[in-house]
This record gives sequence, C-alpha cells and structure tokens, in this order.
Amino acid sequence: MLKVLLADDEPIILRGLKKIIPWESYGFEIIGDATNGVDLLETAKEKLPDLIISDICMPGLSGMDVIQHAKKLNLKTKFIFVSAFSDSALIKAAKDYGAHAYLVKPIKKDELEQAVLKAIV
Repeated sequence: MLKVLLADDEPIILRGLKKIIPWESYGFEIIGDATNGVDLLETAKEKLPDLIISDICMPGLSGMDVIQHAKKLNLKTKFIFVSAFSDSALIKAAKDYGAHAYLVKPIKKDELEQAVLKAIV
C-alpha cells in the first residue's frame, strides 16, 4: 500500500478528500491528516508518505514551504496541491517546485483520480 497524507486548514475539505475517491482500491492508505503546514511537515518527516495532497495556503507553513523542506530533507514524497486560487503564477511556481498537479477547488473526483494516478507512475 502506498501512503497518503492529506492536509487542508478547512475540516470539511479534509473530510471530502478522504471520501472523494476509493483510496484502498487504488492501493493507497491514508496515514494521517494535518490542518496546518507545521503539522504536515512534522507528520511527513515521521511517517514518510509516498504522496501528499495539500492545500497550498495554510497557517504555519504554506504547501510551498512544505515541499521546499521536503526536498531539503530528501523525502521522496510526491505532492499534489489543491487551492481556491487559480492564479497562473502560483500554479507555475507550484509546478516549478516539483508539484505533480495543482487542482483548483472545488475538486472534481475525476481530476483528483487522474492526478493521483499520474503522480504514482
């Protein structure tokens, strides 16, 4: 099973991410969640997820901060960002930092499935 860590500062979004796709049928296990960037980074260092799906704007550390720290720590984690912001400069920056996908909220099930499947290849 591949390990997935979810992060968003909105509890309703976290619940939605957990339920939007059948994680186990894709070979994933949700190993935890975080509501801020500091907790996300600490959990990532401890549990070494294969994939992080994270809001890009969160308290403490942003998703961009977390991906930078993950790189410095040589974590092999792949990132998919979700955001309410569809700013093209932010999307480009996220991809430049190594994000595999950037999805704009509200997230559609098929978009998330495609992003997840592409990230694990």
